[in-house]
Amino acid sequence: MDQIAFRRVARAAAVAACLIVAPLAHSEDVHFANPQDDARDAIALIGERLTLMPAVAAWYFSRHVLVSDFLREQQRLERSVLLA
Repeated sequence: MDQIAFRRVARAAAVAACLIVAPLAHSEDVHFANPQDDARDAIALIGERLTLMPAVAAWYFSRHVLVSDFLREQQRLERSVLLA
């Protein structure tokens, strides 16, 4: 096979590969986050957290646990960094 024929076969193979792979490359529509919705969700979560505070404080008080337990706080912060 001469060089011109080889190039034609190689070009045809490349086109065929593109035609076979192109349909597989389709992805779902991309949806970007909406900052307003994110802010609303964050505020709602803060509200939920604030409603738990009296129960959490009662638990701490009943067990004579310091609210500012620095070791426990450090453990929680390290865990949240790992999960982020």
